Amino acid sequence: MAKQPESNQSRPVPAPPKVMPEKISIPTNDLQPAVVPRTKKPLDTVGPDIGKTRIRSESVTLTVPEIDDEGAQQTELTVTDHLHRNRRPLSSFLVSLIVHTSLIVVLALLVFNKPGDSIISLTAEVTNTPDPEVAAMDLEKIEIVAPDEDQSELELKQDDLSVDTEQLAPQINNSLIQMPSDHENPAQAEELAPIAPNQTLPTGGGLKGRDAEARSRLAGTRGGSQESEQAVEDGLRWIVNHQLEDGSWRLLHQMGECNGRCKNPGTRESTTAATGLALMALLGAGYTHQVGPYQSEVRKGLDYLKSQMRIGTYGGNLAEGSMYAQGIATIALSEAYIMTKDAELRVYVEQAMKYIVNAQHKAGGWRYNPGQPGDMTVTGWQLMALKSCALGGFEVPRETWEKARTFLDSKGESGGSYYGYQKPGIEPVSTAVGLLSQMYLGWPRERAALQTGSERLADWGPSKVDVYFNYYSTQVLHHMRTPVWDEWNPQLRDYLVQTQDKRGHQSGSWYFRQKHGKNGGRLYTTAMSVMILEVYYRYLPLYDDRAVD
Repeated sequence: MAKQPESNQSRPVPAPPKVMPEKISIPTNDLQPAVVPRTKKPLDTVGPDIGKTRIRSESVTLTVPEIDDEGAQQTELTVTDHLHRNRRPLSSFLVSLIVHTSLIVVLALLVFNKPGDSIISLTAEVTNTPDPEVAAMDLEKIEIVAPDEDQSELELKQDDLSVDTEQLAPQINNSLIQMPSDHENPAQAEELAPIAPNQTLPTGGGLKGRDAEARSRLAGTRGGSQESEQAVEDGLRWIVNHQLEDGSWRLLHQMGECNGRCKNPGTRESTTAATGLALMALLGAGYTHQVGPYQSEVRKGLDYLKSQMRIGTYGGNLAEGSMYAQGIATIALSEAYIMTKDAELRVYVEQAMKYIVNAQHKAGGWRYNPGQPGDMTVTGWQLMALKSCALGGFEVPRETWEKARTFLDSKGESGGSYYGYQKPGIEPVSTAVGLLSQMYLGWPRERAALQTGSERLADWGPSKVDVYFNYYSTQVLHHMRTPVWDEWNPQLRDYLVQTQDKRGHQSGSWYFRQKHGKNGGRLYTTAMSVMILEVYYRYLPLYDDRAVD
């Protein structure tokens, strides 16, 4: 992740990546290897440096001011008192002019602040009933051996960390919420670019594959193995055993039950980011606060995120000084809502989404702080969060999608086959993030830029140490389902199975000595590795008609 400009504050987010010159050949330094034919390239090729996505913990001053109701009331009283004190000198005409002008301004604000429509509406839900299409497939099933309830080393205590949703109810902006209708077609929402005949549009990507039955079938047919599924369960057990009593997880994971028994803690801290990553890994396996062996731990984690949200005029702040954390925590809350339909989560998802919408820069991207000109990796997390909210039935303003599309296009090279971090370029991590983002914003699978870009991702990796590059690239290739997937998947899958720690209290975890791995530590590396191995069912393929009802 890239290095932020110098400031007087200590930044918890890593330095921005070195942006390559516009006329670029594929990098050949020790972090970004030269292109090697995939049939001959060894797995130990080192991928791009992922020190571009650091997560920060220190609070910073938002560029968007927070406004509370008390302040608004004080302003109103001051104006009223002023008019009262000077009512005699004012003519009745002047008073009338002031009052009517104020009313016109207020009405204008109400009219022009109405949110727009979203570009693409995706619908999905997770139920205990498998997708009929998935269940009907004659697929190899992989047995999932989930841990028992008592296998966690943590005491299963319930801390009352929830926030009274009735206190938040008056702050809900209902105009941003609209459940999609049954007849909505995502293709019909795309009005900007004509759709060529026989193009495969993204209509899938839902969470139905996380159902226990669908999970075992999809793991068997999409490229998983019995060993990879066992690695997922062992990784989740390690994550659960490093949850703290307040329900949170920390990148500095050695506190609590661990008591320093696991090496390689992170050097940065963000409790909402760490908790969001842990919950994303658990939810990816289908384990919620209502279903699965870790219901208590998931509930405590969700309650912790709810307790950390700071509600203001611009939405629910979970950033703790970094928009990375905002995006990650929002994904965790929205996925939990989609999978359970827990009404108590709804207000938190909406407020977190609202904060992301308001934090967008006018040019369409996001960066570390609200309102900053965007970079590709921070923008990627926000777009994934917004798409997750859309899956849950929350309507993101159309303007937000349009500006995001403009931002992505402005960072693309060769028609969008490659992407740079803050300007057009050819950078592996940014390319993986940019391609996945464009897929979710509506690019058809047949688009030449997607074909070219996905081929290049396969040439660049899999990486031996860069789990961030692997995380995004794996999703792109899984959705594309081109022949390169059959080369990429077994290499990365088996490498992660082989490198998972088997020693003592570290058993089930991963750690790769790399710049961002050092900042995020063993918790970050483990959560990302687990989610890579969950790719077969975590999100259904975008371009599969059977992925949605």
